[in-house]
Amino acid sequence: MGLLQRLHNAFGPIVGGLILDFVDLATFGPVGLILGPFLGGVVGWWIASIYKFSMVGRLVTVVLSAIYCTLPFTAVVPLGTIISATARFLRSDSEEA
Repeated sequence: MGLLQRLHNAFGPIVGGLILDFVDLATFGPVGLILGPFLGGVVGWWIASIYKFSMVGRLVTVVLSAIYCTLPFTAVVPLGTIISATARFLRSDSEEA
């Protein structure tokens, strides 16, 4: 396994959550009501495509990311990072191969 693959396995899910949280922070306040759905949806699609989700999984990720970046007061809670780090922690060893 090469260095890039090892880095992706170790940090990939967490980086996706961090990017989503940074977009949520950037769409703080009234900006989030206008740009939040679009930017959150784009980042959600990108994250879902990296992990090769099915079309239904991608659409669910897009909708949840758009809602997350639109809702007020979510910028103070890094929910994307928390969920992705938890998912990475709970992932079984058999799923890594």
